[in-house]
Amino acid sequence: MDEIQTIARLEQLPVIVENMQAVRLQILDAVKECKDMADTAESIVDIRAKRAQLSRWFREAETVRKEIKGQVMAPYEQFEEAYKECIADPIGEADTYMKTRIGEMEGVIKADCEARLRSYFDELKVANHVDWLEFDKVPDFRIDLVSARAKTPTKLMKQLKAYVEGVAADVTSIAQLDNAAEVMAEYRNGHSLAEAITICKEREWKVVQAAGSLDARKPIVEAEDRTAEVVDALLAPVQEQEPEELIEITFTVTDTKARLIALREWMKANGYQYQ
Repeated sequence: MDEIQTIARLEQLPVIVENMQAVRLQILDAVKECKDMADTAESIVDIRAKRAQLSRWFREAETVRKEIKGQVMAPYEQFEEAYKECIADPIGEADTYMKTRIGEMEGVIKADCEARLRSYFDELKVANHVDWLEFDKVPDFRIDLVSARAKTPTKLMKQLKAYVEGVAADVTSIAQLDNAAEVMAEYRNGHSLAEAITICKEREWKVVQAAGSLDARKPIVEAEDRTAEVVDALLAPVQEQEPEELIEITFTVTDTKARLIALREWMKANGYQYQ
C-alpha cells in the first residue's frame, strides 16, 4: 500500500490588524477616573454614564470579534467538512470492515484447528478406554491463534494427550479400590481422584455412624415396647366373670411417676387390693 498523499497545507496565516492595547488604556483610564471621584450624587451620575459607555464599547467589540472569527473560521470549517467526508469517515468505515474481516478469517482458522483437535481427542479416548470424556470439558484448554495457524498444533495436542492419559491413569487406580463404583461415579461428576475418594470415605463414615446410633437405640426401644405391653394389659377393660379365688402376687412396675400414679388410680377404680 502506497503512502497517503498530503491532504492539505496552509498557504498563509490570517493577518489581523488590531488596536486593542489603546482601547485597554481607555478602559483603565475610565476606571481610574471613577476611583478618584468623591462620594457625591454628581459622581454617581458620571460613573453610570461611563459604565453605560463601556457596555456600548463591549457590544461593539464583540461584534468585531465575531466577524473576524467567522472570516477566519470559514475556510477551516470548509476544510474540516471535506476532511470528514474524504478522510475520517472512509478510514473509520475501512477499519471497521477490516477488523470484522480479520475476525472472520481467524474464526475459520480456529474452527479448522478445532476440528483436527477434536478428531485427535476422539482417537486418544478410544486408545485409552475413556470414551466418556468430552472435548469441551478439558480443563484450561483454549485454542490460541498461534497454535491454530501452525500446520500441526503440537502444544495443544500435547495438552490433550496429557489430560487423557492422566484420566486413564486415575481410572486404573480407581479400579483397584473396594468401592471403585462409588469413587468412579464421583470422579466422573468432575471431582479429582483425591476429592472423589474423600467424598466416598466421608459418606461411608456417616453411614457407619448412623448404623451405630440405631444399634444403641435398639435396647431402649425394646424396653419401651415391653413397658407399653404391660400397661396396655393392665388398662384393658375387665370382663365380668364368675367369682374366682383371690390370689396374691407381688411384682415391681418401673415407669415414669405420672404413669405410675395413673396405674394406681386405675387399680383403685377397678377394685384391686394393693399395699
